[in-house]
Formats: sequence, C-alpha cells, structure tokens
Amino acid sequence: AIHEKTEYPGKNKYFYAPSDTKGVEKFLKELRERQNDLTEVLRTGGVQDWEGYQRILGELSGLSSAERIIIDLQNIREQTDVI
Repeated sequence: AIHEKTEYPGKNKYFYAPSDTKGVEKFLKELRERQNDLTEVLRTGGVQDWEGYQRILGELSGLSSAERIIIDLQNIREQTDVI
C-alpha cells in the first residue's frame, strides 16, 4: 500500500513509502551523513587494516548506489506527476 509503514534500516524509525517525500528526504539525509562519516574515517586514517578499508569502500559503494536509485526514482515520480 502507498501509505504503508516501512522500517528504516538500522534505526528505530519509520518512513512512509513511497509518497512521503519528507520520509524519503530524511532517509537521504541520514544516508549522506553515513557516507560523510565513512569518508571522514578514510580521510583521517581511521582504518585499522586492509579488510576494514575494503569494508568501508564496499559500504560507500552501496550507499552511493542506493542514493542514486532513490534520486532517479524521485525524478521519475516528478516527471510522471507533471504529465
């Protein structure tokens, strides 16, 4: 259903999907904060070993892909709302 509550991964929060743009924006904000936190760990040399470095790069890659998909879906929705 359009107004069904969707669990927010890793948090005790919810957002309404897909029509709740505030929820989507909040999700994107937290996703970007996580990207920034991980980038800061890399920038400051906070990685303990090669495996940790690879894990952070993998997580950054996944977050970046998720962000792009969400933005693309928002753009598609905006285009179909205009029509």
